[in-house]
Amino acid sequence: MADKELKENLDKIQELLQSDSYEAGFELLITLNDMELTKALNDEIIIALVKDLTNKEMEDVIKLSSSLNLLNVFLKHLAKISSVDSKEIKLLYTRKDLDVDTRKIIDLKHSLAEKHAIYLKDRDPVMSDTNLKEEEWIMNSNLSSEKFSKDIFESLYKDSNKKLVFELLKNHHLPEEYLTYLADIKDYYFNDELYLLWLILKHPNCPETILKEASELNDSYDISLLKKAVALNKKTDKEIIQKLLLSNYRWVRQAAASHSIIKKKDILELIQTGDRYILKGLQENRKSDESIKETLSSLLKDETKYPKQYTTYTHGFCDENFARIGAGEIPWDTLASAVIVGSDCIVSALIEIYEEWGYYTSFFDRSGWLEGGGCLYITDSSIDLEEEEFEIDSYEIGDRYISSNYTDELEVGTFFFNVVSYDEVSQAGSFDEIVQEEELNIWECINDYWFELFDSNTFFGYPDISVNESDYDRQSTLYVKDSKNSFIEVSLYDLYDEVNKKFGDKFSEENITEYLKNKYKK
Repeated sequence: MADKELKENLDKIQELLQSDSYEAGFELLITLNDMELTKALNDEIIIALVKDLTNKEMEDVIKLSSSLNLLNVFLKHLAKISSVDSKEIKLLYTRKDLDVDTRKIIDLKHSLAEKHAIYLKDRDPVMSDTNLKEEEWIMNSNLSSEKFSKDIFESLYKDSNKKLVFELLKNHHLPEEYLTYLADIKDYYFNDELYLLWLILKHPNCPETILKEASELNDSYDISLLKKAVALNKKTDKEIIQKLLLSNYRWVRQAAASHSIIKKKDILELIQTGDRYILKGLQENRKSDESIKETLSSLLKDETKYPKQYTTYTHGFCDENFARIGAGEIPWDTLASAVIVGSDCIVSALIEIYEEWGYYTSFFDRSGWLEGGGCLYITDSSIDLEEEEFEIDSYEIGDRYISSNYTDELEVGTFFFNVVSYDEVSQAGSFDEIVQEEELNIWECINDYWFELFDSNTFFGYPDISVNESDYDRQSTLYVKDSKNSFIEVSLYDLYDEVNKKFGDKFSEENITEYLKNKYKK
């Protein structure tokens, strides 16, 4: 193909591939069948093929890539951009035509997907997740340590599972270009964004431009955590360290004073002018010899001249609406006894026949607060800033509503119930404040919920509370599994009325049990 013709076709096909008429570009490429054109338009073709996946089955698009003489290139690209848990990885894993590099990517991602599936199996369902909650299957992987090929790193650093990305950011072999792509310097961060940037700033390959930009952010508690990471990074230059030595936040000053870029003569000057936390940082500085460290230790004993400073961390806990919830199977004999009571509430009937309803909560039985978790409040009189408030991420396990997760394995005819019991709280729940010199990483502060009830916090533990299980107000519902894949709500009072009319004077637990089995156990 002549140069002029090649240029004309190149421009025309490029325009088509970048438009909504990209399929016409594919057709023209197949018709011309020119490898020079294909090579020149490689990136545009791959982008258009990925776009085509939104309208067609993956197998059809793969066949199209083969017609365009880009099968191996497209398969490798697809392997890279598909997230670990995606259906694309499952489908690609079964193919026999992957080249060596693509097979390595797919095998790793498929292996991770299998580990994730095993981790999730037999666990209560996660109803609300946070990217900040660590998972054992990821921590036990080699993502944070293995010296992967560039292809592997490229295939993982943008995965949709942010927990995988966080683990990968701990890997010292991760190339600088991917850190640059992930870094986003701005004035406000959600907790997972803050954690991601913190990992980048800690990384030995963090670009110096990113370190500088982070060091110039306006002071606040969350930003101070980033600036500490900057101060601890070996690549941070002296000018930045000098500025960080003046930070309002003592952990930033201490980290800056520990940096090895500070020369011995500067250390001796800082001993004369520094506060307690600069002195503590100098103790950690490898440029400080034993004589200097002894001097620093002696100075730090004087808490009048070098006073300790403390930060107070408070959990905005809401102690209203404490409840206990439960659900589970009810045996036939117990159900029959409950029917005889004539109540419309299964839990009230159980109590009346001197049965503790907690004996039957085989699905779940938890206590906690329907409101519960609040914000994290941080105050520090040594810092000339107002109280700072941060949203706390939450992690919720378990479905408090009856679902197939609990009923799939039950036999048809099985009765079960759920209950919400609002108990009297004799001592309101509360968390002790945390008061300490060291900073707390706010992304590690997570509220745990079980079955929609607030349970605990990773920093503050469990609320201190005294509860009288008085069942002063409760709501309960009785169900029966009426087919393999369904269940229905049953009125206990209607059952009582039904069996009473049928048996009259022969009304007994034995008759009731036999009748209910014949009716529901198909």
